[in-house]
Amino acid sequence: MDLYIAEKRVLAEAIASAIDGKERIKDNAIYKGDAVITWCSGHLLTLFDPEDYDGRYKSWDISDLPIYFKDWKMKVLPENKKRVSQIGQLIGQADLVINCGDVDEEGQLLVDEILRFFHYSGPCKRLDTANTTVGALKKALIKMKNNKDCENDGWSAYARMVCDKMFGINLSRFYSKTYDTLLPVGRVQTPTLGMVVMRDLAIESHKKIYFYTLGLKVSAEGKSFAMKYMPNKDLPELTDGKFLDDIYLKTLLNSISKSCGKFTVKRGKETVSPPLPFNLTELNNYCGKKWDYNPDKVMKITQSLRDDFSAITYNRSDCQYLSSEHYKEAPGTIAAVCRNLGFSQSEFDTSIKSKCFNDANITAHFAIIPTTERIDKSKLSNEQFNIYDIICKYYLIQFMSPCIKEVTNVSMPLIVGGKNIGKMEMTASKISSPGFYFLLGKGKEGSMGDEKDSDIVCSLPTGEISGTIVDGSINKNETKPPQRYTQTTLYDDMTKISKYVDTPGIKRLLLEKDKDKKGENGSIGTSATRAEIIGKLMKSGFLEERTEGKKTVLISTEKGRKFYELLPDSIKKADTTALWWVVQEDIKKGACSYEDLSLKVLDTIKEILKQPKNEKFSALDFSGKAKVLCKCPSCGGDILIGKFGPYCKAKCGFRLAFVFGKKITETQYVSLCSGKKTKISGIPKKEGKGTYSAFAIPEGVENFSYEKDGKEIFGKQLKLKMVYK
Repeated sequence: MDLYIAEKRVLAEAIASAIDGKERIKDNAIYKGDAVITWCSGHLLTLFDPEDYDGRYKSWDISDLPIYFKDWKMKVLPENKKRVSQIGQLIGQADLVINCGDVDEEGQLLVDEILRFFHYSGPCKRLDTANTTVGALKKALIKMKNNKDCENDGWSAYARMVCDKMFGINLSRFYSKTYDTLLPVGRVQTPTLGMVVMRDLAIESHKKIYFYTLGLKVSAEGKSFAMKYMPNKDLPELTDGKFLDDIYLKTLLNSISKSCGKFTVKRGKETVSPPLPFNLTELNNYCGKKWDYNPDKVMKITQSLRDDFSAITYNRSDCQYLSSEHYKEAPGTIAAVCRNLGFSQSEFDTSIKSKCFNDANITAHFAIIPTTERIDKSKLSNEQFNIYDIICKYYLIQFMSPCIKEVTNVSMPLIVGGKNIGKMEMTASKISSPGFYFLLGKGKEGSMGDEKDSDIVCSLPTGEISGTIVDGSINKNETKPPQRYTQTTLYDDMTKISKYVDTPGIKRLLLEKDKDKKGENGSIGTSATRAEIIGKLMKSGFLEERTEGKKTVLISTEKGRKFYELLPDSIKKADTTALWWVVQEDIKKGACSYEDLSLKVLDTIKEILKQPKNEKFSALDFSGKAKVLCKCPSCGGDILIGKFGPYCKAKCGFRLAFVFGKKITETQYVSLCSGKKTKISGIPKKEGKGTYSAFAIPEGVENFSYEKDGKEIFGKQLKLKMVYK
């Protein structure tokens, strides 16, 4: 029997379609002739926890550190026991096993660890699963590699997994026990926290700088329109490209007002190609801007679209490209999507082959696209439909013509006292052929001035025209601080953290790590883990969300800032990821073993464990026991922040942790206790699927009671009214 072990079910089904024979399914396996195809559904095993080796490690004690085990063992996750047992039985019957994990280090490890767990020593091959279309898999099945030639990729992933475990266990226990409160550390989550801390500090330390610009009103061809003065960069009156006072511009305006001149009008065409289909990062960006969905919500919705409806392909993809086999299958996919969404197939031209169809850019995954499954729109929630609809549209536009814009530029050099001091300029565009814009609902766009000015400029004849500067205005502007992070923009910046790295060598390593990954530019984390990491930082109390205007922003808490300040540079920056990657590459080449990386990390941990407690930071700084949050709405006493959240110092029994089933932030707590109408996002729906937002309006304090261990417990809470506007 030939046993194919795939990383996930959808891949197993694709492999089965590429193998001839009558199909039957039994116990999470597909049988076809002499072949059996089964799947893992991600990692079925996990590393031992320290207490699995020795029960004394269940209690955190600094004297036990560092915790390190040679050849760190693996165990079955409780929820996977049945699945692992089924695969183990099949391995015992196999004459040949084929590793069908994704074609990356993690995919290699995912199957190899199962084979080692069951001590499989028979022949084993490796299937190239980069392209999961039936045609490509048929070809790949003919030229499989020996799995032994690929095992070092898996050992590289195993080394990273062990080191992440060592890093987290040792340093989280060390800092938590030293400062007497829970302070988790992670190779990815700690520099992610740093990104938010540094952004917040930059915003709070920002000093406004005022600068001035000159707008001009011009009359030409019987029409008037706005233009802008664009100074030469070498003007001595400029400071960093800006006029920091208005003296020069006032003099200039006086000298050119009511003057006539020759304006040059140029017209050309701009071709805008359709954007690539989505990967998870770009889908997060779109959904965050369009609907304020955070990455966790996008992950859950897309997972539901996959698992419950089979509506889309792999949702955690880091790739925006498709294969030539996908191009061959396009007519069937287009027909299915048009049927599901009510579009006409005649709008889409399969002779168009967009830049997304590029085999060279396929990674372990491909872009997120719709499947050929029949979808009943009425069965989808609004949020599910929003995401399904836009995934479909970004696929369909690959078979539409580009948008053609007619771009008009009007300019005139400004000569004052015989010296060229810059130019006046206006650029406007209008759409001459909408192409794919039609499906996405995009319309007219102008680059400067209002829509009326754009229409006028686009109507001007080309060549030289005479005009008069009839008026002008000097505008006072101010420099803006960076924008607060949202969950979505933080997720996006995790894909390019290298731009915040000052050390050239580390920056180079991070970029080198991602050189073959389109859309990843010196990243930390993966598409599958970034949302979870942001969630952990919020759960740990290092980050919290706050509503600012119409946006829900992410800010660092006092606890998060103090902890980040406390940590040594060697572990709180992206350097760790870069330096580990170098050793992981050597493991893949066979130049060193997985243990070499774990021993290097162990040395780093030992050095940190030698550091004395920094007395500048007391436990109170982190636990917040001494921090007064606000006044109690029940008794007027102080509300303090304790290790387990806010509480009334006067012990009047007032409690407030959840509102409408959603745990609230400190900011929301203060707002509600102050009697203010407060927006609460992420409220779980009663039917169990999805969330919604509402406003809570305090209407006084009320008594409540509940039973615990046979006793009735009494307390006080806010009486809240829910509204939606």
